[in-house]
Amino acid sequence: MFRAILVISLFIGCLPIYLEIDNVFSLSKLDKGFITYTLDKDAQAKYHFTKTQPKSWVSLNEISPNAYYAIQINEDWNFFEHHGVDLTQVGSALYDYFQGAKLRGASTISQQFIKNYLLTSKRNILRKIREFYLTLIMEQNLSKERILELYLNTIEYGPGLYGILNASKFYFKKLPKDLLPEEGAFLALILPNPAVFSRSFYEKKISQGAKKEIQNVLHKMAIMKYITKQEKFLASTRQLSFEDQEDADHITESLSSPVRGTTKAQEIEFYNNDDDYIVETIDD
Repeated sequence: MFRAILVISLFIGCLPIYLEIDNVFSLSKLDKGFITYTLDKDAQAKYHFTKTQPKSWVSLNEISPNAYYAIQINEDWNFFEHHGVDLTQVGSALYDYFQGAKLRGASTISQQFIKNYLLTSKRNILRKIREFYLTLIMEQNLSKERILELYLNTIEYGPGLYGILNASKFYFKKLPKDLLPEEGAFLALILPNPAVFSRSFYEKKISQGAKKEIQNVLHKMAIMKYITKQEKFLASTRQLSFEDQEDADHITESLSSPVRGTTKAQEIEFYNNDDDYIVETIDD
């Protein structure tokens, strides 16, 4: 099926292979490399390949399944089944659109990673075709587990806050391996719109809509048997730590205080510069 999509993409003529040589070469290095980033003036990440493990990087086995399954199930239900492009979701989105609904995204985790790492957020048919093509190339060369690790370490979890290690420390003051199901569900909740959905942290409360979404993520995890029914029940009854965190007001103030002159990006940079994590350099 994925080969058919590739043939169609190339047949259209919008995607000559030679135009993507650099990007294909970039993907070929990701089987054992890492990705780092710099923030522009708008706190948006510019990604770069590196052979040296960033301090904020964690392998998949250093992340609690409570977190990576919550994000996977919420962002891409069929991630472990499809070949990079979920044609069922694409068809469903197009059908809903032609029935009068607003056009919704149907991008898989793999497509999101390709868009963030190699392309732009600009919406047009050429970018989408390039995204399809590069996604299929990546899926042929990297395992699902590796793709998930790359994704979790590079996506945005709040304004200027990238990578699951930084997010785990920032929101919950713990390592990703220690995240609880409800904490993983909260991180999954944030991803569609980090700037908006991260407000719950600064306001120290979860809105009713956000609570329903967290419950929905937990329900899907239970359906897939990523957590038990008892774990789902317990997660549903627990508050997130920041909802009654004593120093949350201080943290919120420090992120916006003109007196201290500390911006949100600068506060987050504190978490990015933690020296407690090993930096590892890989060989060619």
